[in-house]
Amino acid sequence: MNVEASNPDHDRDVAVLECARAAKGWYNIQRSPSERLAVVGRAMAWAARANGGALPARTLTDFLRLLKTPVEEWLGGSGGPLVQEVGVLTEFALDNIDEAGGAEAEAEVVQARVGRTRAIFAARTNGDEEYRKFRRFLIQHATATMDEVQDALLPARLALTDLFEDIPPFCQTPIGPKAVFYPCPRCRWPMRFLKDIVQCESN
Repeated sequence: MNVEASNPDHDRDVAVLECARAAKGWYNIQRSPSERLAVVGRAMAWAARANGGALPARTLTDFLRLLKTPVEEWLGGSGGPLVQEVGVLTEFALDNIDEAGGAEAEAEVVQARVGRTRAIFAARTNGDEEYRKFRRFLIQHATATMDEVQDALLPARLALTDLFEDIPPFCQTPIGPKAVFYPCPRCRWPMRFLKDIVQCESN
């Protein structure tokens, strides 16, 4: 049997990426508990490999706390924290995910789902107009109520979770009995709360 020699620099780069993905996956409430644990478990395994086999954190709680400290302190090399506060990834984490094609891969899945709807609408008498209405809804609604989304996606035979997800907690703030969010004035996507600042994720 042939085995590949371990490359410390490669192992560290993969460990940082997997830890960034774990930070993103753990705080994604759309994922099941088993999926969230799996992505963190993978990150912990890579962190141990990059750390010469020694676990930098022995418990899940300790590991999640570790993600808020500079990576250089527990994996060597250079790099800051991966998480700023609960559910808010740092630019360092987002850059690692984006460089690995994370955002592009997710966008491709969404586009494939939207693309498949063309065949569904093409088989209908008024399919062209229905498809235009469906695409217009997606363009004009960075956010929508559940009823609006269901009404828009039902003709396309898509589930609500195929194209939309719950607004994450780090984009909401309590005002009285309700939680509210603030859409970006330009792109209309929910903005993140960073202490006293509300800002769009996009530069």
